[in-house]
Amino acid sequence: MISILLGLVAGIATPTQTSINGRLRENDRSAYLTTLVSFGGAVIILIMIALLTQGGLFIPFGRIAEEPLWIWSGGLCGTIIILMNTVCLPHLGSANTVVLVSTGQIITGLLIDQFGFFDSPEVRMDLLRTIGAVLVIAGVLLVSYEKDTSRTPLTGKIIYIIGALIGGAACGIQVAVNGALSVVTGSSVQTTLISMSIGLISTALLILLMVLIRGRNSIFDDDTRAADQGYKWWMFTGGAFGVIVVLSNAIIAPVLGAGLVTILNLVGMMGTGLLIDATGFLGIERKPVTAAKMIGMIAMTAGTILISLI
Repeated sequence: MISILLGLVAGIATPTQTSINGRLRENDRSAYLTTLVSFGGAVIILIMIALLTQGGLFIPFGRIAEEPLWIWSGGLCGTIIILMNTVCLPHLGSANTVVLVSTGQIITGLLIDQFGFFDSPEVRMDLLRTIGAVLVIAGVLLVSYEKDTSRTPLTGKIIYIIGALIGGAACGIQVAVNGALSVVTGSSVQTTLISMSIGLISTALLILLMVLIRGRNSIFDDDTRAADQGYKWWMFTGGAFGVIVVLSNAIIAPVLGAGLVTILNLVGMMGTGLLIDATGFLGIERKPVTAAKMIGMIAMTAGTILISLI
C-alpha cells in the first residue's frame, strides 16, 4: 500500500514541477536554462540529503561499473523527456502531447514488465492487465481532450508525434533503469543523485552544443518580450519536486515493476493536473473540470485497479 501511495505521490509532483518550471520559463525565456536550473537544484538538495542521512557522498562506482552500460541511462532519459516535450509541445499542442507521451509511457512500461527488461520484475500481460491498460489510455484521452485549433493535420506532424512517443518511452525506461540502479547501490538517494547529476551534465552539454552550432539565441524562446513579473523564490523549487518524482520511483520500481509505477504516476499526474486547472494554481489559466474529464479519471482508476490489485 505504501508503494502505491509513493507512485501516486510521484505523479502528483510531476505537474506541480511542470507548473513551477513553466513560471520560471516565463522569466528566463528558455526551456533549456529552466531545465538546467531544475536539475541543478535537485542535485544540491540530494547532496544535502546524502550528507544528513548517510554522512557522506560515497557512491559505489566499482560495483556500478560491473553492471551493463544502460545502468547509467536514467539521467539521460530525463534529458530526453524534457527535450522531446520542449520540441513537440509547440507543434502538437498540450493535449496531443500529453496523450502521446502517456501512451508511449504506458506501452513501454508494460513491455518492460512483460519481458523483464532492465532487470525489472517480470509480470506477464493477461486479459485483465490488457483491459486495464486500454482503460487507462482511454482515460488519458478523456482527461486531456481539448479542441484542436491547429490547421495542420496530424499527418503533417509525424516527426513530432514520433518524438512525443519517444519522450514517453524514455519515461518508462527511466523508471526501470533507476529501479535497477537502486538495487545495485542499495540506496535510493544515491540512485537519484546519480540520475539527476547525469541529467544536469547532459543538459549542460546540450546547451553548449546548441550555442556552438546555432549561436546563443538558439537556447531562448522566440518571444523576446520582457518577463511580466520578477523572479519569486518558489520558481526555483522545481528541482525539489523532481527529486520527489525520481526518488519515489527508484524506491518502488523494484517492488511494483515499471508498468504499474508508470500507471500510478499517470493517475496522480492527471488528477493533480485537473486540480491545477480548476484552481488556477500559481497563476495557471483556469479550465473547467468537465464530466468527460471526471469519467476519464474514473476510467484511469479502474484500469489501475485491474493492473495492480486483481
